[in-house]
Amino acid sequence: MQSEHWRALYEVWVVQHYQDVYSWCFRMTRNQQEAEDLTQETFLIAYRKMHLFRGDASPKTWLLKIATRACLKAGKRRSAAYAVTDRTAVDCAPSAEREATVRLDREALWRCVAKLPPRERTALLLYHAQDQSYQEIAHVMGVSVERVKNYLHRGRRHLKTALQGEGEVHGAKRTQSADRTRRTHGSD
Repeated sequence: MQSEHWRALYEVWVVQHYQDVYSWCFRMTRNQQEAEDLTQETFLIAYRKMHLFRGDASPKTWLLKIATRACLKAGKRRSAAYAVTDRTAVDCAPSAEREATVRLDREALWRCVAKLPPRERTALLLYHAQDQSYQEIAHVMGVSVERVKNYLHRGRRHLKTALQGEGEVHGAKRTQSADRTRRTHGSD
């Protein structure tokens, strides 16, 4: 009887949360095939460990925690940064130039997000793309709320630096010319 209950609950979770988990995996990997594989892996792990679900968080948060760990583990196995997926070609409509610019800006953003340290990238994506609260992110990542705030702050700072082209994402190093520009214009 208990296993039938878990199986029925699992089927409900798959229907309700499959798209959310897939979207999350895709945002983490930016690769459709890998996102599909990681989504399947997430639900397989969830099925095996359903008896451990205590209800401290929502099922979606619990599933995203499993998916996050699977994505981070897959990222460690991958040595190269993930590739930006192909977008559909821009047609020759009058706004084609504007659309191309927006597309390039979006691709630049994803390339910069891809270069963030994994925990900063995870926190930013959970907060901005999945609309998770600090508490939910802390639960998913297995860290304190203060640590989540720290990851978000550093991630935003590194992302801003990378998007402005002032330095490297990981170390947030500034080039000498960027330092000179700041001193010259009094930005510090």
